[in-house]
Amino acid sequence: MDTYYTWSNAVRALNNKVENIRPLPGSGISVEKTAGGHRISLLNNNSTGYYGPFLLKISNATVVVSDGSGILNNYAGYAAVNGSPYLVETLSADVTVSGFVCLMASLDDNGGNATFEMEIQDTPVSSDDELAVYPLGYVKLDNDSNSITLIQFTHNLPQLWILGNCTNSSSSEDDES
Repeated sequence: MDTYYTWSNAVRALNNKVENIRPLPGSGISVEKTAGGHRISLLNNNSTGYYGPFLLKISNATVVVSDGSGILNNYAGYAAVNGSPYLVETLSADVTVSGFVCLMASLDDNGGNATFEMEIQDTPVSSDDELAVYPLGYVKLDNDSNSITLIQFTHNLPQLWILGNCTNSSSSEDDES
């Protein structure tokens, strides 16, 4: 019976401590008292509901990509180009047409450094063999109502592959025949 009373006293003490907690303005935490105790919640300050890397937002007819978690200041997230991870800076693109919001990557001549940009394209496919494309979302521009609808795709680590042109060279098997 002593264990029961000790446990009950501990729960009551903890409940009293939690009851005295009040969220600070801007802290993003809510504490509400319910019949069964207290409910602690994170407040949704992000209107999109997406908190991951490569968060898309519309600002003055421009789509901007940034880190939705708020961890990486001035960066949008990490992306892998040909298997190597790179930190991608915050990017933007003007919304002049409807289409896929695409992260574009190219490698320098040595293949060691990646350069990133963002474009809005009809299809998330590259016409350039030296450029990789990864769709981050989709924007729909309605010129009649002068509005932009944004569809956010979710991401972890975008994989961009630059394979280049395939050359038609003869192999040793071709030489033997």
